[in-house]
Parts: sequence; C-alpha cells; structure tokens
Amino acid sequence: MLVGFWQLLIIFINIILSLSLDPTTVVLAMNTGGITYVSAYGFTYSPDTYNTQGSSYFDGSQTITQTLNGYIYQSERVSTGTWGYDIPVSPDGTYVLILEFAEIFWTVTGNM
Repeated sequence: MLVGFWQLLIIFINIILSLSLDPTTVVLAMNTGGITYVSAYGFTYSPDTYNTQGSSYFDGSQTITQTLNGYIYQSERVSTGTWGYDIPVSPDGTYVLILEFAEIFWTVTGNM
C-alpha cells in the first residue's frame, strides 16, 4: 500500500507500475483523481479506482509545460488524513514504480 500524509503534501499524480517502459507490458497506468486518458506515448491511464480514501481535485486552468501529456497532471487525490492505494499485483513479480508529480493546488511558492 502506498501511503501519503497531508503534512508532507504528497500528491500522487499518476502512478505507472511496469515491467518495462514498453506500453505492451504496463501492468497499470493510473490517472490519479482523473478519468481515462491515452498519452502521447500510447499508455492508457485509467481512473484511480484503487484508492482507499481521499477526494479528487481537478484544475483544468493549470498550464502544465515541458510534457506532451499535461492533462494527466491537472488532477490529484488529497486527504487530511492517511490514505493510499490497494493495487492488485502478483506478489511474485518484480515491478518498476514511476511516480510523476505536479503541484496544482497551492499556487504560491512556500504556501502550505
């Protein structure tokens, strides 16, 4: 289970569990707080149905630069308490976990 704490403002934007970066072997690509999205690289991001708590937040007015997939950075999951994900994967596997982040809630540096 992945766990985030509000005090640290850890926002899981999207999570990719993969054996490699080949789109045919991706176990899960998740658009945290968002809807289904197909990236410029062919990854299909699904909604984050494996979350244990928290609420989603979307801000389509944010311009996310230096990526071809800005849409997946416009949503997030937040909570004032402990929360996480229960992602069903085989315990016998070896996985690469890629976390990508963008802060879209606080718009002023140092604001928390």
